[in-house]
Amino acid sequence: MFEIQGYKPVDALIGDSPTIHRICAQLQKAALTEVPVLITGESGTGKELAARLLHNLSARRAHNFLKFSCPAIPNQFFESELFGHEHGAFTAKKSNAGKYEQDDKGTLFLDEIGELDLGLQAKLLHALQDFRLVRLETVDERAIDIRLICATNRDLEVEVVKGGFRTDLFYRINVLRIHMPALRDRASDVPILMNHFIRMYSKQFGGTLRS
Repeated sequence: MFEIQGYKPVDALIGDSPTIHRICAQLQKAALTEVPVLITGESGTGKELAARLLHNLSARRAHNFLKFSCPAIPNQFFESELFGHEHGAFTAKKSNAGKYEQDDKGTLFLDEIGELDLGLQAKLLHALQDFRLVRLETVDERAIDIRLICATNRDLEVEVVKGGFRTDLFYRINVLRIHMPALRDRASDVPILMNHFIRMYSKQFGGTLRS
C-alpha cells in the first residue's frame, strides 16, 4: 500500500496503483505551495478526502479546514454563509462571521463549485481577487489569509464554453488541478480497498469478518 510519510494508511488514499501514486505525489507537491487547487472527479471518488489530506500536509495544518458545500446553501443565504453579516441583515439580531472569515489562516474547501449560479460566481470572484471580504450590511473590507481548494464533478471547461461558468473564475481556481479517477479506472486497487474495509468493519463486529 502506498503511504505518505508521516501518515497512517487510513489517513491517506487507499491503494497501490500507479494512479494513486501519482495523486499522492501531486498532493505532496501542491502542499508546498499556497496557490488554489481544483480537484475534479465524479461523485464518490474521494475529492473531499484529497482536499483534507492536502490541508494536513500543508503548513496550515494547525488551522481550520472548513468545508462549504455550494449546492447545499440556498442562493439568498450564500453571501451570509460564506462572507458573514452584520446586525440587520435578514433581520439578524447579531453579527456573524461567515466561513471565509472563520477560516482565516486555514484552508477553505468549496465543494461542487460548479453548482454556483453566475451571479454568485461574480461575488466569489470579487472576494478571491485580493482575498478581502465585505460582510452583508456593511462596507468595511476585511483582509483574509486562506488557502482555497475547490472541487467539482462537472467539466468546468465545457461549462465555460456553454456560458454556465465564468472564464475569469475558472482561471482563478484552476491554478493546480488534481483529478480523482473512478474506481473502475483503477481496478487493481479493489482488493486492497476490500481488505481495508473488511479489517475496519471487523473491529466493529468483534473480529468475526475475514478477508
